[in-house]
Order: sequence, then structure tokens, then C-alpha cells
Amino acid sequence: MNAALFHQLQEVRSSSSHIPEAFALSGHHESRYAAVLALSQAARRELREWSSYTAPKWMMCSESLSSQLAIWARWMVRLFGFGRYWCTRPGFWAEWARLGGESRISMLITIARFDEDGDGHICKEELANFEKYGKELVTNAVGSFGNCAIILSLLIGATHLQTISRPVPWSVSPLFASVYGIDAGEAVLWVAYGLNCLTEVLCIIALVACIFHRFLITNAITTLDIQLCLLVKSNAVANTASISAFTICLLCILIALGGIVGQDYKGLLAFATLPLFVLLTCRLVARWFCEVIKRQHEEVCLLFAAPFPA
Repeated sequence: MNAALFHQLQEVRSSSSHIPEAFALSGHHESRYAAVLALSQAARRELREWSSYTAPKWMMCSESLSSQLAIWARWMVRLFGFGRYWCTRPGFWAEWARLGGESRISMLITIARFDEDGDGHICKEELANFEKYGKELVTNAVGSFGNCAIILSLLIGATHLQTISRPVPWSVSPLFASVYGIDAGEAVLWVAYGLNCLTEVLCIIALVACIFHRFLITNAITTLDIQLCLLVKSNAVANTASISAFTICLLCILIALGGIVGQDYKGLLAFATLPLFVLLTCRLVARWFCEVIKRQHEEVCLLFAAPFPA
């Protein structure tokens, strides 16, 4: 769903698009039906390519993570050749990354179902579904922005004092210096302070994005179809949630580094929490994350298995 869709919707509103005579609607309502159809068809065009690939039988956490990195490169940074490589090579994961990840795919599936039978016409029931499920998408997005904003604010509070060296700056403990040397301690402090600053900056960026997009959706945009266009085009829900998850991982690394530099051999216990964090996260989150992706792919395949033209 590219940027030209905004202009397409504007043209639809100002034109007298062909609508089945059975509706017998005024011009305003005619443009409403045509706008919903344009949204649905645009979503179907984006999803069609992904439906042509076969989902891998076994999904590795590393593949989902690298594809997520490709999404960040494509949607946020746009400077990494790594992201362009992943998003141009063919394959299940590359197409998933091009679509923007699980959150954006979920929105595209919902939007594609506005024209549920895929016959190229919007009936009254389908228009009612657009109003119902479209508003749910917007409400869920606004709620996600609010939840991420709370998490990000807490992370800023956890990192800001050390960024400005309050109440006291980080320092190498005598125990660590006696075992590993002061130079090793300074090197660890450089890494820890750099990660702390990176964590806070990322949190501030994501917090600004949450506030900005929530304001646009709830206060600036007045029509539901344009609200959906903004959510799909920006992929702001996935981006802010991904940054929140990434900063939490950085915070765990900071905990490990702080334990190392503050103790002697006992500080290695803090570092040992990192493998535990990775294992539990893969067990509790990553496996179900991959399961959701497989189910989304099945939904997309069913979407194009209908006997009507998509």
C-alpha cells in the first residue's frame, strides 16, 4: 500500500465511481464504497506475493531476528545494504520483511477482508465490517502506542541518571581492578556507558514517535480510511514495539556489564543471566512468534483460495 493510495482515495472521493445500481446511493456514499474497495484491493496486491511461497516447516529464531533487522533497515534506517539485500532476495522470510512484519501483515489481512468475497464490489454488510473492524484496528493501534509509551518512559527513567552521571558516575571497583586491571575496567565502562546512552536515545525516539502518531490518528485525521492508510504506510506500531523490545534487551546487557565491573569473579554471575534470558525468551516468546507467522501465512493463502478474483 504505497503513498499514491492517499491520492487515489482523494480522487475516489471527488469522482463519480461506478457503483452497482442496487445500492442507489448518493455521491458521498458512492465515494465511501469506492474508498473501501481501493483499500481492500491495495492490501490484496501486497499480500499476493507472500501467498505464493511455502512456509518453512521449521522456523529458526535466527531467521525471524534477521528478518526483523531487515524491517528496521527498510522502514527506519534505510541506509544499511544488509536490509536492501534481505528485502530484495526471493523467499518466505524476505517477503515477510518486505511486508513489514507480523503487525503490518495483520492489518493488511484485516483490510483485505473488507471485500470479503473478493468480487470487486462492496456491499452494505462489507461496509459495516469496514466501520467495525477498521475502528478496532485504530483503537488497538492507539492502545499499543499508549502501552509502548509507558514502557519507554520507565526505560528512560532507568537510564537517564547514569547518562548524566547522577547521583555518582560509574567507576571500576577495586575488586575488579585488582583481578582484571584498570584498563579492562575502563574498556567495560566505555561499552556500558555507550549502551546506556544508546538505550535512552532509542527510547526517546520511540516515545516521540508514539506521541506523534497517536496525535495524528486521534486528533488530526478525521476519516477512517486515511487513518488506516497512515498506520499501514508508517508501520509505526511494529516499529515502536520493536524498539521497546530491543531496548529491554540492551537493559539486560547493561545489568550484566554492571555486575562484572562492580565485582571480581562474583560479577560473572550477572553475566551468566544473559544466556538464561535468551533461553527463556526463545521458549516463552520466540516460538509463539514464529507460530503466529505461520498462522498468518495460512490466512493469506486462504484469502487467495476464494473462487472470486482477488
